[in-house]
Amino acid sequence: MGESAILECVPPKGHPEPSVRWRKDGEYVNTNKGRFRIVSPGNLVVSDVRQSDEGHYRCVAENMAGFRESAPAAMTVHVKPFFVREPEHVTVLADEDVQFECKVGGDPLPTITWRRQDGKMPVGRAQIQEDKSLLIKDVLPSDEGMYICEAENPVGIISASVTLTVHSRPVFLKTPRDQRVGLNGIAKFECSATGNPPPSVFWTKEGNQVLMFPERSFGRFSVTREGMLIISGVMKEDKGYYTCSVVSGVGSTMAKAYLEVTAVGDLPPPIILLGPANQTLPLSTEVLLPCEASGTPTPSIRWLVNSGPLPNNPRFKVLDSGTLKIDALQSTDSGIYTCTASSESGETSWSASLSVESPRNPNVIFHRAPDPSTFPKPPGQPMALNVTETSVTLHWQRSTNMGASPLIGYRGKTVGPICRF
Repeated sequence: MGESAILECVPPKGHPEPSVRWRKDGEYVNTNKGRFRIVSPGNLVVSDVRQSDEGHYRCVAENMAGFRESAPAAMTVHVKPFFVREPEHVTVLADEDVQFECKVGGDPLPTITWRRQDGKMPVGRAQIQEDKSLLIKDVLPSDEGMYICEAENPVGIISASVTLTVHSRPVFLKTPRDQRVGLNGIAKFECSATGNPPPSVFWTKEGNQVLMFPERSFGRFSVTREGMLIISGVMKEDKGYYTCSVVSGVGSTMAKAYLEVTAVGDLPPPIILLGPANQTLPLSTEVLLPCEASGTPTPSIRWLVNSGPLPNNPRFKVLDSGTLKIDALQSTDSGIYTCTASSESGETSWSASLSVESPRNPNVIFHRAPDPSTFPKPPGQPMALNVTETSVTLHWQRSTNMGASPLIGYRGKTVGPICRF
């Protein structure tokens, strides 16, 4: 269709010379104007062929003596593929379904195929419907890209490209956590999120209308490009809830965290729950010197030997629990080992002696500290009974696990001038 066609005809000889005309499906063709014309010796030329030109054509030669008609010649017009409706670009939210339409015409009817530009069609979720549209179910962000509809028949091929954009609501990668920071300290709240389009991150303090955006400073407050809120030189009035908000064109979410500001005098120093014990051990053995501490804020643990730093030796290892482990003991390892638990609220120390002797020395009595797992367990949680204005009776259950060593007694713990029950 759209091209030119020639139907050939060699008319018979006659006197006078016969004239030539053409008939289509029994009707004479007007060759005086338009797209039909006769050229020597009698061929019919059809310009800009259309589907309506299909039919059976006969060449007719006639003069005064009579006429002769050729056998019919069939002209079939094929139409190149053309778009009735091209697919359109689509933007959807993740987990939704999307459908691309691709309607074409042509003769014979074109075959339609779909493909993705990078060749990675969504396996199991992409389906070609009866009307040749492309359906993708439960769209994922990874489905984003260009999809191509191709239509082909024996006389031509066409294609159209469309872009699928997948938007996803903001989702937190990191959320802020409650912080306890001392006066003049630094508070850091993490906050990051992902989504498409990328969400904007900003911070607010409860009771304050100021919006704190990344890469900007607000006095002692600043927000990094990654979304972390940093408060320098923390003051008492900084305490409170801080909210991280993430917003995009397709959704928003928020998370909050509390900042507690403490002064050194507000909190007791760390407590060492389990410290090292005096031990006498043979050469080439190993020793574990425990140091289990608690406190608010969480204390850090450091070890000293004879009031100095530990040797820079791979035999000395401080475990994550705070326990000091020494492998392949040597006589030079003997000394006083001190565990110190420290935090902003103070520090607490616990010392023990370690003697390393030859196992062949008959004058030495070796002593290894018992395994903490064999210690008797503490009594149950105390309960307040008979509470009056001036007194209170405490009651607790004795532990049923008395351990492998005898219980010598209980040590009291001071909790402060005010007890709350």
